[in-house]
Amino acid sequence: MLEHVRVAAPDRSIIGARVSIRVHDEEPGKFRDLLGHLVDLTHVQDKNGVIKEFDPAAILAWKVVGERAGTHVAQAQDRVHR
Repeated sequence: MLEHVRVAAPDRSIIGARVSIRVHDEEPGKFRDLLGHLVDLTHVQDKNGVIKEFDPAAILAWKVVGERAGTHVAQAQDRVHR
């Protein structure tokens, strides 16, 4: 049986960054993935603006990820049309 290995949770320097966080779920042996911008050390805001809470002690893995594909293109097109 696999045991939960403690991973250092993101620190305050990462707040605002787009992150992918995998956390152990309440059901044993299950996990869930969160993708969005880190609002604080226990919340992520997804692409729809929904704030999702997580327990930092339940983090299995996390990383900072780039912006969604097309985000920069849409922003650049918006600037051109102004």
